[in-house]
Amino acid sequence: MEPFAYLFECSETIPAGLGFSLFSAGHVIWLLAIAIVCALVCRAYRRRDAQGRLRLRRTLSALLIADELLKIGVLSATGCYTAEYLPLHVCSINIFICLWYTLRPNRVAPEILYALSLPGAIVSLCAPTWVRLPFLNLMSFHSFSVHGMLLLYPLLLLAGGEYRPSLKRLWIPGLFVAVLSPALYWFNCRFSTNFMFLNGTEDNIVLETVQSITGKRFYIAGLGVLVLFVWLLFYLPWEVSRQHKIKKSEKIL
Repeated sequence: MEPFAYLFECSETIPAGLGFSLFSAGHVIWLLAIAIVCALVCRAYRRRDAQGRLRLRRTLSALLIADELLKIGVLSATGCYTAEYLPLHVCSINIFICLWYTLRPNRVAPEILYALSLPGAIVSLCAPTWVRLPFLNLMSFHSFSVHGMLLLYPLLLLAGGEYRPSLKRLWIPGLFVAVLSPALYWFNCRFSTNFMFLNGTEDNIVLETVQSITGKRFYIAGLGVLVLFVWLLFYLPWEVSRQHKIKKSEKIL
């Protein structure tokens, strides 16, 4: 078999048995490469001045947009582009949240990126839904690279000190999800898609676990509980640290 024989295939057209297993050698190599790149870029970002940081954010935003355009181009050229590939998954939406912050820094975008892009990218990379695809495949490359960059962007804001999580602002991603979910659920039912994984697990091990506990009837409620648990896991350490610093400063005074 030619090594690039399935370079332009997508999940719907690829023959069975050509994908990879979770935490196989190739999967681990991808994860290590992404972790190393994130560490190096965060270190470089922390050492740069405001203009240097802006250039890095602009470069990352441009790469995210280019990666999404690559996906659209490949799928369109091969006749695989369907409603399922519209940029309406949370990760795809976060591409535009990154661009929003790059063009106009604000206090809302980092909160959404920390609460949704960061944990979403971690779960997607560790339990990918594109395991049917081989590594020598453009859609597989897109999926790893775009989630790696969506992991990196909020890490840059943390590394540079532009953003610090606060429980007081958790209502921002909460409202974002509350508004987005009903609209996407309707869209999923109307066009047979599965954005935000509201209508199915996509054989993701994390989502399969949720459904095995709640059953299909209460699957969405289980997703809500999972999201709240992840948010507490991501926000509480910062809140504990903040309270500890306040108490420490009071003792000094």
